[in-house]
Amino acid sequence: MLEQPAPELCADRVDYTLRDMYQYGHITIEAIKDFLEHVIIINGRMYLDNIESAEWFVKAYYSEVIDFFMKPLNIYGYDTLAKTLKLALAKKLISLDDLLGTDEEVMSLLSLTEDHEVQSLLKRIHGNVKVKEDQVEYDIHRKNKMRLIDPSVIQGTQLVRASSLRKSQENGN
Repeated sequence: MLEQPAPELCADRVDYTLRDMYQYGHITIEAIKDFLEHVIIINGRMYLDNIESAEWFVKAYYSEVIDFFMKPLNIYGYDTLAKTLKLALAKKLISLDDLLGTDEEVMSLLSLTEDHEVQSLLKRIHGNVKVKEDQVEYDIHRKNKMRLIDPSVIQGTQLVRASSLRKSQENGN
């Protein structure tokens, strides 16, 4: 259940979508509980028992992908943090085991290092960063992977993709 090929649900997609969207204040704990009541497991795979839950999750998932993963400021932040972590690991200022700690613990370890390069990178991560999108002159290029979701919904004894189910309902079938 952890990893399944797109466009189906999997524990990983459900986890980060619900967790992040809750943290951003876009969904409530009640909405999460309601959604989870409609998740069913068949042969070790996650499906939904109604179209409404499927559509709700698709909306939350794409909100995460578009409003967060593809947001230039977040791409900048990820890039800078990745460079900082790689450098700190290469210089043995932190270990892979340190990365098992909380975000706050890792950031604290990084901020306590006296390494000039690490400190310089850390200073680039702050709330006043201004990011400009420019397809000609750029410092960071990020090719986003295609993130599709179209969960299957149980209909009697069959599994039907949510998009197909909605189309058939719209056509009066």
